[in-house]
Amino acid sequence: MPGTFTAKLALHMKYSRLFCSVAFELLLAALLWVQPPALFAGEPPANPPETEVKPVAPVLPPVKHFDAQKLETMRNDPDFRYTEKPYTPTLLTRFIQWLGSILDDIFSFSAQKDTYRLLKLLLVAAFIFVLVSTLLNVKISDLFFRKPVTKSIPAHEFLEENIHKLNFEQLIAESVKAQDYRKAVRLLYLQNLKLLSDKSLINWQPNKTNRDYQYELYQTGFYTLFAQITRVFNYVWYGNFTIDAQHFSVVNQLFANFSNQLNQQGKK
Repeated sequence: MPGTFTAKLALHMKYSRLFCSVAFELLLAALLWVQPPALFAGEPPANPPETEVKPVAPVLPPVKHFDAQKLETMRNDPDFRYTEKPYTPTLLTRFIQWLGSILDDIFSFSAQKDTYRLLKLLLVAAFIFVLVSTLLNVKISDLFFRKPVTKSIPAHEFLEENIHKLNFEQLIAESVKAQDYRKAVRLLYLQNLKLLSDKSLINWQPNKTNRDYQYELYQTGFYTLFAQITRVFNYVWYGNFTIDAQHFSVVNQLFANFSNQLNQQGKK
């Protein structure tokens, strides 16, 4: 009998453990099915709920309205009327446009007649040449035909022993009266060389050049003005420049200023 009781007790305990194990597993499964996030808070849910974003309506600024009366007043105000004057080309602008159209026609490769184009080119060149010569007051004949040098100055004017014996005032007056202004400029220059020699500012010699005298005046106060009258003399005498009464008046005043400075400040 004791053995039978023991066997029954062991069997009962086996079934009790099996029942408890099954009950525990059922309870655990029930808890996981009812509240899974509470038990496993650290793991994200398998299917998270979708978040719905609702659109927000934009906030528009208040609409401004113009005052119709003020707008009409400003529209009728002359200060707010910006009217451009029609462009009227000047005479010079029209000439440049005309000249440009001719040059464009001349150098255009689409022109059919080369002779007509060459003729227009020659006419334009002649017109420009005459215009420039008129503005510069230069005779056209002087540009193409060189005048022969007239040696109207006597030889004794180049000799040292006679330069101090010449009556420059009389000779200059005679040249001006004869309208030989080129010779008068030559006499004015010699007169100033004589004055420089008289004041021992230069050592006049027949074989010296004008540049030599200019170097001798380098340490004096007459260097710059003497260079000016020398440049004028070379231009008129050696350059065969045609000088008229108007030009001679300006040149004569320049030489007179140089003579006055010599008389006031030159060495004696």
